[in-house]
Amino acid sequence: MKSHVISGLVWSIAAIAMAGVAYAEPTPALQKLSGADTDVGDWFSEAMSCDGDWLIVGAQGRDDVSIAYGAAYVFFRHNTGNPGDPLEGLWEQSQRLHPSDQPTTLGFAFGNAVAMSSSHALVATYNDEDNGPTSGAVYVYRREDSGTPGDPGDDTWIEEVKLLAPDGEQFDRFGQEVAIHGDWIIAGSRGDDDGCTSDPNCNTGSAYMFYRDDNGTAQDPSDDLWVYASKLQGSDTGPGDWFGSPVALDGSRALIGARRDDDVSLNSGAAYVFRHDAAGTPGDYSDDTWLQEAKLLGGSLERDDLFGGGLAIEGERLIVGSNFDDEGCPAGIPGCDAGAAYIFRLNDNGTPQNPTDDTWDEEVKLIASDAAQNDWFGQEVALVGNRAIVGVDFHWGVAHRSGSVYVFELDDFSTPDLPQDDRWLERAKLIPTDAEGDDLFGGGLAVSQDVIYVGAPADDDLGGNAGAFYAFENSLPANTTPIPTVSTWGFGAMALMLLTSATILLRRVGLRRDC
Repeated sequence: MKSHVISGLVWSIAAIAMAGVAYAEPTPALQKLSGADTDVGDWFSEAMSCDGDWLIVGAQGRDDVSIAYGAAYVFFRHNTGNPGDPLEGLWEQSQRLHPSDQPTTLGFAFGNAVAMSSSHALVATYNDEDNGPTSGAVYVYRREDSGTPGDPGDDTWIEEVKLLAPDGEQFDRFGQEVAIHGDWIIAGSRGDDDGCTSDPNCNTGSAYMFYRDDNGTAQDPSDDLWVYASKLQGSDTGPGDWFGSPVALDGSRALIGARRDDDVSLNSGAAYVFRHDAAGTPGDYSDDTWLQEAKLLGGSLERDDLFGGGLAIEGERLIVGSNFDDEGCPAGIPGCDAGAAYIFRLNDNGTPQNPTDDTWDEEVKLIASDAAQNDWFGQEVALVGNRAIVGVDFHWGVAHRSGSVYVFELDDFSTPDLPQDDRWLERAKLIPTDAEGDDLFGGGLAVSQDVIYVGAPADDDLGGNAGAFYAFENSLPANTTPIPTVSTWGFGAMALMLLTSATILLRRVGLRRDC
């Protein structure tokens, strides 16, 4: 009997050391929503994107035309400025999107990736078969405000075009990831094989750029065209790199992951930055090019880190997830896949008007203060303003894989012109008040200036793995205390202190566990 008690106590203490010591109180959400018809197995919210008061949510498991056919839902926030309106500040489903050509492919997975801008929405399916099995497609929808620009309640989303890779082939998975910014669209195609000469299925990967042509009628969007511009590949992309999964777009730059790149070690991963060159004709996209600016590698990469598994870019910073990284692993558990994320800052080398000599400098490596085995921290990441948001759906928030979201904030020491002294602090950990095991909270993520949208694609409120999303206020209480980042050494020290305390406690109560 004593041996069981002792063993349980010691291993409970060891488990605390492995999981970290930080504890977060559940955070009340502004609202929790699902699709109007969300049902069992929909995986609603695994893909999410927002812009302003608009949000699009994918549900690739939705059974409509066929099993796992998929759907996408558009939501808007009531934002009239009238505090007396009972709906003010609340989200409402606007429309459910379907492909107009209605392919009958089993497992079509419409909504496996989505992207949103104020005027357009993208819904992708890597399982479209127009160019062969699993060749992929991206549907573009345009928002029509019905002549009432101040009232989103009567807006409609009209399918504008279905994009295919111009050289698409079977198993390319075009549309595995998508992004939109302004007049540009990027679509990843991680199964593309152009980088191979001998293996027709080597999955080097690629990404395709499309631009919007207004046909000379800027005030009439109904005749707009989306024109293929170029196909991007890394200068050294190799077999099995999966270049193009994921992708991100902001301003004049595109960020593309290649999570299975082998530069440092097998599947250590990489991310590429491409810069938009307007060729001296900023109003004419037809002669524009996208130039590879940098290939990023985390400073402490190792085998199977999968650097590039999640990424985001905003302005002069970008974040790259490395969800199989082991630096945050508790002492004595190598290869535990706790995960990490790296933030890079643009360095204009003192020539802001000349982007050709720009570099991207690694600024910090983020690790959760309570990192634990198999968390996969870094699989979902976002940047907005001075905050970095990381979704960790496999984390033991309150139960097995209940999930959590970490909020990091930039502290520039009141020297905004001196980035060398900047640091990033873990400021909050979001856990919903109704969290349950295997909800995978953090499995979807979208962030605006004032809202953090978090998907829980395996939430069971409407049936097993039906899914839901939460909207949280993107602000921190005035008394929020920064949580210090815990390094590898910190975990070892923490485990040692806890185990030492355990030994003292056991001796004091007259019990001893033999080694």
